[in-house]
Amino acid sequence: MTNPFYRDLGEAMKAEAAKDGMEVVLTAGEFDAAKQRDQVADFIVQHVVAIVLSPCDSKAVATAIAQANQAGIPVFTVDIGASGEGIKVVSHIATDNLTGGRMAAQAIIEALEGKGKVAILDHPEVESVILRVKGFKEELAKQKKEKGVDIQIVAILPGGGAKD
Repeated sequence: MTNPFYRDLGEAMKAEAAKDGMEVVLTAGEFDAAKQRDQVADFIVQHVVAIVLSPCDSKAVATAIAQANQAGIPVFTVDIGASGEGIKVVSHIATDNLTGGRMAAQAIIEALEGKGKVAILDHPEVESVILRVKGFKEELAKQKKEKGVDIQIVAILPGGGAKD
């Protein structure tokens, strides 16, 4: 809940749920997949009517989703998708992260006037970042081929999703 995006998302969910007399309980995994798995287990024990997740780790969350599925609790994902065989997510709500990555590449190309070196701070445990990095790389390659853009990716480093 340190990220303003997730705080706003949580507050919007609370406000919308309150209109229908429902309560939203917010928890935060804070990049800890094991903590998030335990939170989902707690929700299952509490017999919640639905679980909305933004996975800390797209793959690791699959076991928790499978447990919620077995308990008959519908699971929705937001911003970050979940991946795993045999899991059921009712709906995934997110931005087009592949296009977002392409747009980021276009902004970098413009800012660097088509020439320079960049580093990517990655968070490869989550689908949204995987897609953004993919879109970024694809757009750089496309612009290099079509327009001779000379921007080199000199490093891809783990950022862990932390702002600092």
